[in-house]
Formats: sequence, C-alpha cells, structure tokens
Amino acid sequence: MAEDYRRNAESDAWETCHEFLDDMIEQAIDNGAISNDLLNDYGNGDSYHHESHVDKDYDLQEAAELLDQLDDYEETDTGLWEGQEPRRAIATQAAFTYGSAVYSAWLDCVDNMNNTINNYYGSDRLKKLYITVRVRLNNIAPDERVNGGAEAGLVAALLDGVEKGDLSGVPIYCDWLEEFGQRERLMLELRKIWVDKKWTLHIGHDFDTENPCDYGGWKIVSFGRKHCNYEHPDNYISSVNQYNEISPKINVLSKLRNNLAFWLSYYEHGQSRWSLMGEGP
Repeated sequence: MAEDYRRNAESDAWETCHEFLDDMIEQAIDNGAISNDLLNDYGNGDSYHHESHVDKDYDLQEAAELLDQLDDYEETDTGLWEGQEPRRAIATQAAFTYGSAVYSAWLDCVDNMNNTINNYYGSDRLKKLYITVRVRLNNIAPDERVNGGAEAGLVAALLDGVEKGDLSGVPIYCDWLEEFGQRERLMLELRKIWVDKKWTLHIGHDFDTENPCDYGGWKIVSFGRKHCNYEHPDNYISSVNQYNEISPKINVLSKLRNNLAFWLSYYEHGQSRWSLMGEGP
C-alpha cells in the first residue's frame, strides 16, 4: 500500500502544535492570537521544522509518489537542487515539497485555533482558561476529532456552567474525553478554576424549622432550670466525680451503650444550639 503523504503531513503539523504547545498558549493569552510564523516566532522553530519535516531522504519511487500526492505543494525553486544529479534532485524536491505541505497544514491548525479563541464570548476571567483548554484539546489528531471539532462549543458551554457554579456538564464531557486520553488535561485546567474562582456562599437561617422531638421517638432533656424541657439531673445521673466524669444510672447507661441515648452540649448566643457532646462550640 502506498504511503499517504498528505495524511502524514497533517499528522506532523499536529505534532508541531504539540511541540510548541506552551508557546502557543502564552501567545494566545498575551497577544490574543497564536502566531503562524513557525520559523521566527518560536524558539528553535526553524531548525525543528527543517530537521523533522524537510531533512528526509526518499528513493526515486517514493519521491515520485510524494510529488504526485502533494502536487499542490510542489517546490519549484530549482536553486535548492541545482547541481545535483537527477535522482538526487528529485529526492530533494520531494523533501522540500513535503516540508511545504506540513507547514501549510500547520497554518491551518493555527487559523483554526485562532478562530475558536476569537469566537469565545465568555467572561474575560475565564477566557485565559478557555484558551488554555482549547489549545490543548486542539492537539487531538484530526482523524479523532468529533464533528470536525465540535468539542470547541462543548468546552465553552462547560466553562460557562462552571463559572455559574453548575458542574453537571463535567462528568459527561470527561467521559467523552476519556476515549481520546484527554481527560486528565481538562481536569487539570478545571482544578485551576476551582482553586482560583472566588465562590460566594450564601448562608440562610430557617426560622420555621421542625422540632425533631415532635416525631421519631426522641426527646431532649435539659438540666437547665430555665428550659421548658428541664428535668432534674438525679433522674439520669448517679454521681459526678471531681473530674466532672458522669456516672449515669443503670437504665441510662444501657441506652448510651446501645446508641439509644446521647449526651448533648448546649450553647446559647442570641439563639440556642444543641449538639452532640464534644462536637459543638
């Protein structure tokens, strides 16, 4: 089966995105766009492109097949192979043609990312996170992308929900990402927003709560004389030693051991509060 050089060029373009991922994210955040000048705006970009995509050797048959498949990227600068013997010249032309095909695919990748970034209309605070997630997820190989990259809208919707405190979309989206090994990437970015986000917690007080003593068979007994549920301690306690250790009566002790009774603490500051002993204020 003949080598699919067009597909290989697209794959190498995505590998280039992965290689310069951090630079692309930084550019998008700082400048609002990702540069498509791989040779000048990325550290080591020129040498990476030449060594990874151009500096390849092809035999005569491979070179002819490549030039046929990638004829729309065919290198025409004859000075690049001037003085070489015919077979070597064709191989050199094929090498530079493949490099042009990869670079063209790289430009398409960058344009796609920039369009996606520019189409996000969420809050400025979330745009940085959105850019980071989108650029990273854009490294899913072209043949693995869903609906031509429809996950871009899902990311935007997910982050919009997170900003509003709605996390219901997270498990669904993460399940989809699991198929492509991208789950950890997204969760890493989401952890950042959950840590960085300033959440507003509203605490209300219900002034019409039910009295648990009205149902369920439980009864609160107070040893405070001012309380309506006061009962004398002698009804439940045999003695209290010098260390304030309580010795309950036999019937109370049996209930305590079987979790049918509990010692409580009482706290009052404006309103009253009961809690299990040792767990309250």
